[in-house]
Order: sequence, then C-alpha cells, then structure tokens
Amino acid sequence: MAVKTLRGQIAIVGAADTAVGKVPQLGATQLCIDAAKRALEDAGITKDQVDGLVTCNSMVEPYMYHSEAIAEYLQIFPRYCISIGAGGGSTFSILHHAASAIVTGVCDTVLITMADNLLTGLSRDQAMAIQSSVGHSQFETPYGPTVPAFYALIARAHMEAYGTTPEQLAAVAV
Repeated sequence: MAVKTLRGQIAIVGAADTAVGKVPQLGATQLCIDAAKRALEDAGITKDQVDGLVTCNSMVEPYMYHSEAIAEYLQIFPRYCISIGAGGGSTFSILHHAASAIVTGVCDTVLITMADNLLTGLSRDQAMAIQSSVGHSQFETPYGPTVPAFYALIARAHMEAYGTTPEQLAAVAV
C-alpha cells in the first residue's frame, strides 16, 4: 500500500496483491518487490516520490534489516525506513507507523510492502519450528506451542475470567 498526505489528511491511495498460494517461481523478496511496484502503480506515483518505507520481515527469507534491504532492491532512499514484526497485529502496527511518520512530518509518502512465500518456502516442520520458537525459551519452547496455541491460551484466560462460553466465542465472525 502507498500512503500519502492529501489536504492534511492521511489516505491510502494505492493497494495491490501478489500471487498467493504455492508460487515456486518467486521468492519472498521478489513477492515483496512485486507488491510494492503494484501498489505504486495503483497509486499513480513513482518510487522517486516515496520518502518512507515500512515493511514486515519474511519468515522464508529473513533479513536483519528487512526494510533497508527492500529499499536497496527498489533503489529508493527513504528518510523513514522501518521493519515491523508484531505477529497478528503487524498490519495495524505498520499502518500506525506510516500514518505517524506522515503526521509528524518525518516524511510525506510512505510505501508499505509485505509478502512471504510460506507454502513454497517452508516445509510443515519448518513452519512449526518457527511458530514454536516465538515463546519464552525456558517455559514455552520445550513444549512447542504454536502461535495459534498462544491465541487459544488468551481465549481460555478470557473464558476463565469472564465466564465466556465456547458458544459465545463461536458466534464471533472470523
């Protein structure tokens, strides 16, 4: 997505998707670049107008400095460059960082790009190992809970604290 200041307001002015599912001909970085180029095209702007970049690191092709690597691939030189990893909250966090950078005058046009190639790039065992590695090494990792299991623990805690029933949780649209 490309985010741009319009008449003092923050607006998403371009959005794009890439191929999904098994995409063996493209790596995660290539998908991320493709998403960026498509979003810029949809927004009707060029990469030279981008002065902010926000990305989310790939699990298949992780970079220590993901946003900087993507900027290099795109040959853009943003004043604001950050990679966000907040699990299920990454999309919201990324939008917040982009909007904050614009509102505070750090930059004017932020490109947001994120993509991964999990179905092609990771085996089931590799994906499970990554998901179970996010916990505390002393307590969670030895037992191997996955990210969805952590969400289930939160739901169970809510049930215990507030008396929420499984039927009430099932009624929530997902």
